Amino acid sequence: MRELGAKAVTTNKVAARAGVSVGSLYQYFPNKTALFTAVAERHALETEQAILPLLDRLAVEPPEELVDTVVEALVALERVDAVLHAELMRLSLWGQTSGVIQTCRRTFEAHLADLLARRAADLPRPLDPTATARVLVRAMGGVFEVCAQEPDEGFDDALLTETLTRMVAGTLGYS
Repeated sequence: MRELGAKAVTTNKVAARAGVSVGSLYQYFPNKTALFTAVAERHALETEQAILPLLDRLAVEPPEELVDTVVEALVALERVDAVLHAELMRLSLWGQTSGVIQTCRRTFEAHLADLLARRAADLPRPLDPTATARVLVRAMGGVFEVCAQEPDEGFDDALLTETLTRMVAGTLGYS
């Protein structure tokens, strides 16, 4: 998928690349959509394993000190496999991996909302944890989606990190 794009992927090409017969591949993945879903699930799991521990640090460390760390980690993670991410986003738009993407997004939203609720007394201003988490996760997801789909548009990591850090810090009440 990274090399050819999702549209060019065929079960024959995947089987050949994996060194298995097409019949063997079909035992695990009955069609291309099932294969794409498995790739999306793996990508979502890797993302969760990288990000959720950082969000958990917000439960004990000062939130204003971790905004930079969390945003930098998200930008770095996004850059690790930007091509795959872009293809998965395209598949999501086509409805083939949208359930996986939604589940991952909702996991991040719920986790962040819980943390914001627990740390409400430490934040500079009152906010609705659920709405704030939803806005932050979706806004950052939208930015990452555009960056992944338009990699040559000049979204360098430093500018992206600085801008997103300001967005998150401002939303939480830190200026």
